[in-house]
Amino acid sequence: MQWVLLLPKQQLEVSWQEQVSRTGVLPSSRFQLDESWWLRPVATHKRDLRSPYSYGLQPGGFYEGDWFGNRRVQAQVAQRVQSSRAQVRVRWENQTPLLLSTVETPFSRILYRDSRGKVWKGEQITPGKTTPLVSVPSSEAKTMIGEMNPHKESLFPEKGMLNQKGWFYAEGLNAERMVDTLTSISWEDHAVWFLGPVVGETL
Repeated sequence: MQWVLLLPKQQLEVSWQEQVSRTGVLPSSRFQLDESWWLRPVATHKRDLRSPYSYGLQPGGFYEGDWFGNRRVQAQVAQRVQSSRAQVRVRWENQTPLLLSTVETPFSRILYRDSRGKVWKGEQITPGKTTPLVSVPSSEAKTMIGEMNPHKESLFPEKGMLNQKGWFYAEGLNAERMVDTLTSISWEDHAVWFLGPVVGETL
């Protein structure tokens, strides 16, 4: 699962991806990532990071060592920070929020929690197209936010990031954003979630 935090004031995009795998016999444990990403191991309940494992990173983004091993469970988090002008804008018309996304990835659904805490929802959000949102009960928001939760709460920089007023939360439709580490593993969860403060909110 991957999360993309948009910070329009800073013109930044912060991405992080959680991955857990159970391996059989691997043909190779060496892999390459784009150098804009960096990877760190995460402890699992069956594996203590204090054990004598070696994690290597060579020039060109080549990873080697004990990132993946035969017949074991391992977990990693990939992270990246890059500049971005992408944003989600909201303006109000007749007490209804109108949403416009400049994010290249389309959204299958989006939640927006306004400054009063009221929750609004939209579906099939296309970049560059204004979409009116509809009010939904907080229980629906709770269900979707629950799907966004990582296995480890420590992955989010701040507690409460999934319950911010004036923020949006969206499910992306482009699984190609997922970072492939070891390609011999059949990764199953390709969910990509976007979140961050909206721009232009006025009631």
